[in-house]
Amino acid sequence: MFRVEKTSHMFAAITKAADEGFNLFILLTTDNTLLQRQTYKRATEDLEDFCVCSEMDEIKFINNKMQKPVLIVLKRKKRESVAKMEKQHSFYRLLQKVIHW
Repeated sequence: MFRVEKTSHMFAAITKAADEGFNLFILLTTDNTLLQRQTYKRATEDLEDFCVCSEMDEIKFINNKMQKPVLIVLKRKKRESVAKMEKQHSFYRLLQKVIHW
């Protein structure tokens, strides 16, 4: 049986882009918490030269100081819950600032 390795292909593309000088990547996953955790775990295992963050890793992100390329694995949110998350998690506010740089 043929299995498509979408995640592996995505990680290969991210790694190639990092080699070309890109240093910030955002990976939006499903809104399923279990699958988001699985993707995060796999990213931390497969991308050892990256600072892999979840939506709860503000301190890790700040401490990295962009010394390593950053991959942020975010669980897709429904539109109405994004505003709630922005209020609850300062990492979302920090991420918005980074994106606007």
